[in-house]
Amino acid sequence: MLKSAFDKWLGGSGKHDNGAAMESVSRYDLQDLSACIVNFKIGHKVSYYPAGRKDCQVEAEVLGYRINRKVAFARTGFELEGNLIKISGKTSRVIELRDVESFEYILPRADVSEPAPESETGGTSLGESPDLFAVNAKFSMIRLSEGKSVPSVDMSVSRVSTFEAGPLAGRPVVFLEPNVDSFSFLDRRKYRRIKSHIPIQVKIGQGKPDLECIIDDFSERHFRIISESSGNPLESIEVNQPLVLFIDLPESDGHIVLNCTVMHQVAGGVVVRLRGLLRDEVFEEITPLSEMSIKAALLGHPSAYRVLDF
Repeated sequence: MLKSAFDKWLGGSGKHDNGAAMESVSRYDLQDLSACIVNFKIGHKVSYYPAGRKDCQVEAEVLGYRINRKVAFARTGFELEGNLIKISGKTSRVIELRDVESFEYILPRADVSEPAPESETGGTSLGESPDLFAVNAKFSMIRLSEGKSVPSVDMSVSRVSTFEAGPLAGRPVVFLEPNVDSFSFLDRRKYRRIKSHIPIQVKIGQGKPDLECIIDDFSERHFRIISESSGNPLESIEVNQPLVLFIDLPESDGHIVLNCTVMHQVAGGVVVRLRGLLRDEVFEEITPLSEMSIKAALLGHPSAYRVLDF
């Protein structure tokens, strides 16, 4: 039964829920895509930074979108009604969400020839690190708001450019495609990451050897997993790949077994989203109660030792 639970999770591809593969009817999950539009509107103030580099935050404004390779800038001429995107202007158009083949945010890119000013959030300049904007580089973004919960999404650089004409003429920008599955609301007080050095075993597939890795930090739903082995074996793991995690708890002589999917690559490893907790040889969906029990167990581990700022 236990082997069956692992094989069922690791044997599929794409999104998973409780061990069963979920069929996708579109490139994007429509609910998540809608949330990425509604919560990061043109004109919204945001903070974005390279994945795992909250010391390098840039405060900016969402300048526009690129949908199906066509740009939209006017905040007053763009609206989402149900599953319809309505864009008005010189060339008005209506797009159904299910017909969106590509969606990108347009954000200002830090000037690499002149260091950008330090962010009010305490971050350092991205202007000194032009390689951070390489195609496929991973970024995270939160909306700057007063509430205790803030929208958050992970993104990948699709291109960098400088517009020659139009409202952004001469302004360097970066196009970032959101991983819509990563969209969430983060509670500033709840979702603090815990710095750690917890050893785990990572099962990556049927018939493949387990990897000895480290939980570098964790929150309720996400783990940053790194490898300290030479020739980092985590580099070959793909986004959305299912994994199984084995965590020994020396303080209680117990263990935790979790299934998860890979959200994105980071320096030295990957960030995963937890999907299920093994109970009675079956992976059960992660719930707020199981989140609390997992976090409490990890906080009791001797290698969990420091709270990171939100």
